[in-house]
Amino acid sequence: MPRSGIQVVYLCFLVVLVDGYDIAVYGTVLPALLNQNVWALSPGLAGAIASLTLLGQILGAFAAGRLTDRYGRRTLLLASVCVFTVLTFLCAVAPGPVWFGLLRFLMGLAVGGVMPTAIALALEFAPRLRHNFYGSAVQAGYGLGAVTVAVAGIFILPELGFRMMFVIGGLLGLVMLPFLWRLLPESPEFLMARGQSERAFQVAERFGLTVSETPRGSQPARADQRAALRTMMSARYRRATIAFPISGFFGFLLAFGLLTWLPVILGQEGHALGSALFLLVALNVGSSLGSLLLSRIADWLGPRGTIAVCFTVAGICVASVAFPLPTPMLYVLVLAAGFAGFGAQVVSFSFAGDSYPAAVRGTALGWTTGMARIGGIAGPTLGGLLVGSAVAPGWSFVTFGAAALCAGVVILLVPRARRAADLHPDESAKVVPSQNTPV
Repeated sequence: MPRSGIQVVYLCFLVVLVDGYDIAVYGTVLPALLNQNVWALSPGLAGAIASLTLLGQILGAFAAGRLTDRYGRRTLLLASVCVFTVLTFLCAVAPGPVWFGLLRFLMGLAVGGVMPTAIALALEFAPRLRHNFYGSAVQAGYGLGAVTVAVAGIFILPELGFRMMFVIGGLLGLVMLPFLWRLLPESPEFLMARGQSERAFQVAERFGLTVSETPRGSQPARADQRAALRTMMSARYRRATIAFPISGFFGFLLAFGLLTWLPVILGQEGHALGSALFLLVALNVGSSLGSLLLSRIADWLGPRGTIAVCFTVAGICVASVAFPLPTPMLYVLVLAAGFAGFGAQVVSFSFAGDSYPAAVRGTALGWTTGMARIGGIAGPTLGGLLVGSAVAPGWSFVTFGAAALCAGVVILLVPRARRAADLHPDESAKVVPSQNTPV
């Protein structure tokens, strides 16, 4: 892989890292918001604000597809970073929960398309035979961003307060923008679709890529949406079409429920803020490692069994945190829960993409991720209701552990993975290695 191609993957990774910081910062500052009685925030309202961010992400993800097709992947990433940088700075000066919730909703809109766009752009510049690894590596940036914000919170929250956490997030985006502007290329696939073949070949030659003879925009993909839905609901794919979204719903309920409420629930169990944030760091470190390593394990052992076992392990680990345990054991369980549960969800999306033929893959992934994001909305809301209720704090962990177990059971309804040649017989497209070849 040319060095310049690795550069693009790194840049996409950094975009996702800053995105992860700006999304996860709320879960890090939430204990301070509640303990210090900032804005008279109740657990229910706090959970609703977290869910607003996820709702914005859903709407932003739907809008991002059209915006990417019209303006390009590079343009969308640059615009998203600009917007969520400004919004993060504004969150630092929000006067109350209403304005703060509105800003977090707009933040979700801005970042909704960042992850899929960054992954898609990185994969264009990554070696074809290592797409799973590089796709997982870019997604791991989200977990590393969450680790960064949790570590920063340990040192900054007690001294400078929650507002400084948002200032730092804004500064990260501000510092990154000039590098993206100068170094991030546009997608050759997008340029071909817009009829800019000469520019597409220039980018391809610079980065050592090949360009398809047929521009993407010349294919009637949008006209085939109904056909795609019919294929997804045919006897061959029906079980996968039902199981992937349901498993994703429970997986995201677990992930975003824990990311939002883990420090608060641990505080209810008597842990100091610093200790709770260190455990949040452990959760996100496990998430990053799982995103990178489980994709390789799934390639070796098969994705379906790997995902089911990992979700089961995550469910047991999360539910076990409800019991009084020595601190070292607590760290091990939380790290394992992040590794197995969050990593399994990353592998699940890759498995979903490889379970359908290329003609319907985009529609199938949109359906799967859309339903998963609804689980992401439900997780923080459910966590807020549990924290604000009279039940013991440990029941929150039991509930989230049960969600992981449900995700593991449901994924077993998906048929076993078929051979790649059976799934993707149409993906041996001709390529054009030279700028002088006619399009």
